[in-house]
Amino acid sequence: MKNEQFYKITLTDCGIPNFCSGGKDYYGTIEEVEDLITAIKNNNSIESDIDGLQAAFTEYKSGNIECEHTVAYSKAKFLTSVRLIAENEMTVDKYKWKHINIWHCPYYMHAGISHFKQVVLQDGGNYIRAIKPQFCELRCAIEEQSESQDKIGVMFLGVPEMIKYDSRTKKTLSRLYLYEERYSDKATACRDLDNAEKINLRSFCDDIFGDG
Repeated sequence: MKNEQFYKITLTDCGIPNFCSGGKDYYGTIEEVEDLITAIKNNNSIESDIDGLQAAFTEYKSGNIECEHTVAYSKAKFLTSVRLIAENEMTVDKYKWKHINIWHCPYYMHAGISHFKQVVLQDGGNYIRAIKPQFCELRCAIEEQSESQDKIGVMFLGVPEMIKYDSRTKKTLSRLYLYEERYSDKATACRDLDNAEKINLRSFCDDIFGDG
């Protein structure tokens, strides 16, 4: 994977209130970006070309690597090359964490076997730690000690098709790498790849719950 080319793509941020607007960065290879766009295209419940992705990807493949697409109410470069610095994978059983949404409301998240792919990418003068998680039997509760937990997989309120649920395997995963943390120091970013306590999954959860 060290020789793979990664890209940054900015999409409309669905995790902020709809009376605001802004963009959110995602990362992946050209194949992963295409997988997302194909999934959106094949989803019959989506009537429009989300953020103009299909049109921009067609233009990009035709040779215009400087093409733009819509993000919120403005334009952004479709794909920006970033450099892969380091990568790591880890698996954790019975993983749990607390997500705080933009309204400061908690979600208590629970999963069985959880697999994390992480990368450190050089994006301009910064180093980005990004994550591509996969969870088995992901669930959530609104109270920490609640015995009632809701299955994740019925509805996702973030970027359409960014989060995928496989009803056969009961796995929930992200199609692209999600932003975790920005660093000015490469060594610190790479060191944090090996520290499971640094995983926060805020961006992942925002693509599940949106601003709710």
